[in-house]
Amino acid sequence: MSLSFQLNNYLSQLTQNRHRQLLVITGEQSWVYQQALQLSEDCSSSPLILSNHELLQNAIWPEHTHQLLGQENQHVIYDGFSGLKPNLLAAVSGTVRAGGLLILLLPSRAQLNTFIDPQFSSYQSAEQSSARSNFNTRFNRTLTQCFCIFYDQNDGLYIPDISPQSSEDPYVEQQAALKTLQKYALGRAHRPVLLRADRGRGKSAALGITAAMLAYKGKRVTICAAQKSAIDTTFQFYHSHLALKSNQVQPPAGALQFVPPDQLFEYHNQTDVLLIDEAATLPVPFLIKTLHTFNRIIFATTEHGYEGSGRGFTLRFCPYIKQHFAGAHFISLHQPIRFAAQDPLENHINRLLCLDAESSDTQNDDTTHFALVTQEELSQDEALLKQVFALLVMAHYQTSANDLRHLLDAAGLKIFIATQHNRVIGTALVQLEGQLSHELSEQIITGSRRPKGHLMAQSLAQLTGDSKDLQRSMARIVRITVQPQLQRQQIGKQLLSFIEATLAGQISIIGASFGGQAELINFWQSQAYRLCKVGFSKDHISGEHACLMIKDLAEEISQLTLLNSRFNRDLPLNLMHHFSHLDHHLVLQLLTDTKHDVAQMRDVHIVKRYLNGQLQFADSFASCWRLLWHCHHLLNECSINSQAMLIKLILQKQTLQSLALELNINGKKSLQINIKEAINEWFLLVEGQFDTLFNSDHTLT
Repeated sequence: MSLSFQLNNYLSQLTQNRHRQLLVITGEQSWVYQQALQLSEDCSSSPLILSNHELLQNAIWPEHTHQLLGQENQHVIYDGFSGLKPNLLAAVSGTVRAGGLLILLLPSRAQLNTFIDPQFSSYQSAEQSSARSNFNTRFNRTLTQCFCIFYDQNDGLYIPDISPQSSEDPYVEQQAALKTLQKYALGRAHRPVLLRADRGRGKSAALGITAAMLAYKGKRVTICAAQKSAIDTTFQFYHSHLALKSNQVQPPAGALQFVPPDQLFEYHNQTDVLLIDEAATLPVPFLIKTLHTFNRIIFATTEHGYEGSGRGFTLRFCPYIKQHFAGAHFISLHQPIRFAAQDPLENHINRLLCLDAESSDTQNDDTTHFALVTQEELSQDEALLKQVFALLVMAHYQTSANDLRHLLDAAGLKIFIATQHNRVIGTALVQLEGQLSHELSEQIITGSRRPKGHLMAQSLAQLTGDSKDLQRSMARIVRITVQPQLQRQQIGKQLLSFIEATLAGQISIIGASFGGQAELINFWQSQAYRLCKVGFSKDHISGEHACLMIKDLAEEISQLTLLNSRFNRDLPLNLMHHFSHLDHHLVLQLLTDTKHDVAQMRDVHIVKRYLNGQLQFADSFASCWRLLWHCHHLLNECSINSQAMLIKLILQKQTLQSLALELNINGKKSLQINIKEAINEWFLLVEGQFDTLFNSDHTLT
């Protein structure tokens, strides 16, 4: 009797209940493939097959999950022998229709504990590898706790009881959400809306229908997302709703356009309503900037998704909106639309990939314990794993299901935790690097090899040109985070000190690489880390430049001091070129670690003459530049507007047109007045500290 025949009655009930289910086929690879091919032939519609094995014909193995977004499939076959990619598994599960199956092909459950799948190698580094997959071990154990369909080569078929049917109307929530979205989009300005939902709740459909409604009202609607393919479903509903309406009324006066994040702010004058889909995949500072640029915004995000950290978005961005925008409105869609509530497949995937991991609130009791835990310990302690992963989800906007596997399988990864009352309140991931062989080090220096991993070691060696830097032992802090309600209470600094003390005997260098923000650089500077590099290109999503900051634990690496000095020496010229559009708050923070004694007494007199109206600004620019570099610490005492003006105009040498646009100043005369006022405010501070800044012989100190 064929497997499909045995499943017929179950699938009929599944369809009637609008549920989906997981079918796991286990055994020898050839036997498992044989069952999958037979199932594929028996299906009324061909299933989507994800595999890179030639035996499974018509299969695909997409490199990126966004290639699957917007699809719907009755059944999906996922080949675990090709590799367990958490993001891909989560994404494809979301494409299964009600009444359908996600069919997972795996070795026998006894073999899965020691199974090294092809994907495992992507979590290993050059000359650094693990012998077992903790991810696969945990995956196997969790799988045995799932009430799904199992078909094993030796044990035969197991079919669980069918889940009860839901009687709820799936469209009630969405209809209410549509009314609210339209009301706020057409209402008063500065009342942002946040639409939150798990996958399959009709969020994208709600955005598409709302955009069509607004277009018929003559509104210019802009939609922004990290990936254009992520909003295919939104555009499908937009166009289908337009087609529906076009039979009744004239074509819309407005329109919907997609704009990527790095170009969004250029369109603020061409946008009546801004939609940001999968907002959790974008940095919080970017989202905050949109709030102060666009009048009407709808943010939408997936709470537990493979696209990014919906939970982190909720905990870090929502409090800001509540504090600064009293008229903001929050909508949550709980009821599934593409399938019924309590869907078995959704529950299984959430459990297998920790997509539902959430961190509980904790009050600081001043008794914090720090510890180093192994990846094996995490894989065996589900409660601890979920607490750690929940914190990582909150910490970074790009945290995804793949990071769960990185956490458990990455070679050389150290996991540190901070706890109170046995609850994890802070965590840090630290990657050991370096100690590469002489041969590989020389190949990296000459550019003939660019091996996996050792990112910081390779960056340092690139800067110094010294292969010995690749042979030193070092550690890169991949992520460090503390629960939001316990931040700014020294816990992060204490955790960092514990990490340094624990690793002091094993490494000589410790560092971190992150997207450049003034607050983050200030944190690392306060812990004696020194800036060695700021990347010239900015991230296309966050708009931030990558910063590399290093600390010498062995007190013998003079190269680090030289790198920091070189960075500071080059900064004046780089600000006028590569860094001419860095955020002025970030520039101000970079200046705290620099000193340039380039000014002369003559520069003071020239700036005075400009302020007295005897010289044009162009005639005094060079003197302003030299004096500002010498006295840049006084910028901290200036108003925020003056800080922005002086940094952008003098240190970054932005054009007057760019300056006026960015600072929202209308008219050439008004701009000249603002420039002089900013320079005057700063110069009064210079004169107030004249004796400190100048020696008795009137030379600059």
